[in-house]
Amino acid sequence: MSTLTRVPELTDPNQAIDVGFAEGKSLRDKGGRPELLDGMRDAYYETPHRQERRQNLHYDAWRSGFDAGYLDQPKPTLP
Repeated sequence: MSTLTRVPELTDPNQAIDVGFAEGKSLRDKGGRPELLDGMRDAYYETPHRQERRQNLHYDAWRSGFDAGYLDQPKPTLP
């Protein structure tokens, strides 16, 4: 089950990157290991959150932010 009590709505690509980055970084700061990225991304957003995120138009931006935050990389920017 997700640890989120409320899933922030993704309203635009920049905001989605910010949300994803913060969520990924939070998990990284709690001890997330790079080799667990795929599992953490999926497990962190159990149903219904996984459905909500993947159906959002800005999911790809969220995912790039989440991955960067989780892997302790710089926050992505839009071209």
